Parts: sequence; structure tokens; C-alpha cells
Amino acid sequence: MLELSELRTELERRGISAGAYSLGEPFKDNSLCLHETAFLWEIFFYERGERSPVASAPQFSDAAVEFLRLILSDVGALDLRAPTNRIAPT
Repeated sequence: MLELSELRTELERRGISAGAYSLGEPFKDNSLCLHETAFLWEIFFYERGERSPVASAPQFSDAAVEFLRLILSDVGALDLRAPTNRIAPT
């Protein structure tokens, strides 16, 4: 993944609820966030105005892979209304 827009597209494709994450500011409450600082990309959980650090990486590509891994491991982040998550009838 080379760009933030590609990460956003991948999250949508995978059926991750937009309320489960924040890519940059503003940070949504109770979300996993990916935020660029002067020297790092930070991943943290944001709840009631507080950041709980999870990981960081100097390169976006490394941070994006870790962010995707984390958000996909959170079953609560799945938007069960998304077409990609529906089970096809047999």
C-alpha cells in the first residue's frame, strides 16, 4: 500500500465499518487511529479524548500493514451490513 486512499479503499472492500477507524484527524471516539506525525506514523486506540498507543512506524507502508492487521483482527469492526460480508445462499 502506497497511499492513504488505497488503505481506505481496502478497508471498505474488506467490510470494515467506517466508525471503527480514523485515518488522520479528527479522531472518532472508540476507534483505531492511524496518524502521521513529524517523524512517524502512529497507531493508537482513541477513547474519550485519550490515546492508547498501539504501534508506530517511520514508513507509511509498514504502518498501513500493521493497521490493517489490527483492524481485521477486531471482529467488532466488521460492518455486517456490507455486501462483502454476506453469506451467499446455497
